[in-house]
Amino acid sequence: KDSTRLEQTLKPSSKAWGAPGFLTQGDVMQVLGPVLSARSDSFVIRSYGEATGSDGEVLAKAWCEAVVQRMPAPVEPGEGGLEPVKMGGKGDFGRRFSVVSFRWLKAGEI
Repeated sequence: KDSTRLEQTLKPSSKAWGAPGFLTQGDVMQVLGPVLSARSDSFVIRSYGEATGSDGEVLAKAWCEAVVQRMPAPVEPGEGGLEPVKMGGKGDFGRRFSVVSFRWLKAGEI
């Protein structure tokens, strides 16, 4: 009887399995795991605005860039913290957004 209680039939069929050069999904996830976040996305939003005088002449122009991240926490969390109170219903405003960074751009950076 196997003292490790591992089911030996669940091993991959490759003879290289377990060798130092054999890459498994677990190896990849061990490296990527600390930087992963459930249900979060990042967006780069660029915006442009201009001020005009009463004669329609452009007096000033401005460009900005914001990095916004959608967070796993809903706007109105339920008791568990991750599911919204009114999931998919009226008044469910989805997930929270957080401004990670904001900066003004120069004309040459566009």
